[in-house]
Amino acid sequence: MRLIKLSKDYLLSKKYNYLFCIISLCSGLFITLAQPPFYLFFLLPISVWGILWLLENSRSIRQILFCGWLCGFAYFSSGLYWIGNSLFAEGSGQFIWLWPFSFLGIPAVLACYIALLFLLTKHFENNYTRAIALSVNWVFIELLRSYFPLPFPWHLLGYAVVWEDNLLQLAAYIGVYGISLLLMLISSLFYYKASRIFAVFLLLGSWAFGHKQLSYSAAIEEQSQGYIRIIQPSFSMDYFSSEEARKNAVTKLLESSSQPSKKKLDLIIWPEGVFPYTLHKNSGWFYVLGNYFQGTPLLMGSDYLSMDSKEDVFYNSMFFITPTDWWRYDKQILVPFGEYVPAKSYIPFIKKIARGLGEGFTHGLKPSSPFTIFANKKVITAICYEIIFTSHFYPLAAQADFIINITNDAWFGDSIGPAQHLAMAQLRAVETALPVVRAANNGISAIISPQGKVLQRLSLNKDDALDYEIYKKSSGETFYHEFFIKIFAIITCTFVIMHIVRLRIFLSLRCRK
Repeated sequence: MRLIKLSKDYLLSKKYNYLFCIISLCSGLFITLAQPPFYLFFLLPISVWGILWLLENSRSIRQILFCGWLCGFAYFSSGLYWIGNSLFAEGSGQFIWLWPFSFLGIPAVLACYIALLFLLTKHFENNYTRAIALSVNWVFIELLRSYFPLPFPWHLLGYAVVWEDNLLQLAAYIGVYGISLLLMLISSLFYYKASRIFAVFLLLGSWAFGHKQLSYSAAIEEQSQGYIRIIQPSFSMDYFSSEEARKNAVTKLLESSSQPSKKKLDLIIWPEGVFPYTLHKNSGWFYVLGNYFQGTPLLMGSDYLSMDSKEDVFYNSMFFITPTDWWRYDKQILVPFGEYVPAKSYIPFIKKIARGLGEGFTHGLKPSSPFTIFANKKVITAICYEIIFTSHFYPLAAQADFIINITNDAWFGDSIGPAQHLAMAQLRAVETALPVVRAANNGISAIISPQGKVLQRLSLNKDDALDYEIYKKSSGETFYHEFFIKIFAIITCTFVIMHIVRLRIFLSLRCRK
């Protein structure tokens, strides 16, 4: 027994011992496994218990920072490993040398946010205040890494509820960040014996509230928004290597779009990145595509060359084309290092990974209102990962009939990336109370209801078309979007006030000593 005790004391006395490392790594990994596409929800409280154990037992600032960083590294490397696939997508091997940075470097940088989380939470020593502090700090860190220094709100904890329809309805009131806070709070309260009953009531109450909202939505009359066709051609990223291949791609798109349908189509949608030619305002393609489908309008993605300035300016754009007219939407939120190089004047040696031309794409402007398509229907447009930004849909959601998201997820390869991307679109549907029409080059194309349910989908890497009638329940603007700014302000103010109070208590105790 004495030998066992001495061994245990020795183990716990080591700064970066195996026990701390294993718990840190498992905690980060388990949070990933609780999220899409795995949805092993029961692992979430286990991971949070590990985090709280680390906070309680770490003995120095260096140790808590190391454990936090290790937890974050496991979390981000397991959830974002697919980023490295984009380096091999076009088959040239030009960017293979960047793979260690994408697989190890990006998670290592993002892990610093979790290290900061551990540091901010460590100083809250009371059980219940630490549970609350961990929850508030977690969601504040998620907000911080979503927009600073580069925009990337991927792999947020709130997406862990997408598998459960009732809990998913909470997004209409508190959004993905509010759900992150709620899940972290419930999991933290389960760690402490005295608060477990409260945690159970909080979880069941949240579920019951969401169930009631689903029942209420079922009673609202549905309104048809139109009959649409989504084309999923499943082109590989190196498909357009020759002029003949580009012509074959256009032929395939035209033939797939022209197949007979059960009823008259109101709209045909092509995904991002499947039209192989760059368009400009005098392009003859607008006439060809506008008149090819016998009056049915086409919505598609393509590169656009603006010739309104002295220098060529390229946009990643979405086009709505009819026999008589066309409009375009330019992507506002570009992928860093994929579609543009941040601070390129300081790091000119870094080449773009995407197929962008010249100096990359230019950021588009945020529209002041939704776009009008067939039958005066209003849509909010989102290209690729713009769908993951909850702010992208504020304040336009109240004026729109549905959301159209076109994307090219072939960059992800056969990974968890496309399923994660789809889950984010599902939660945006609930936040906005709008149907989401999702057209993806290689999948996962889908029709998503305003309650976040996938009504119909096309499997990953499947070459197919999807015809579906879109319906909307006229329930009005969600609470989340009505009080969007206030919710973010409340989270930020809570974070600031909480740490000011803790700092004053710390200084007061220090003065007494």
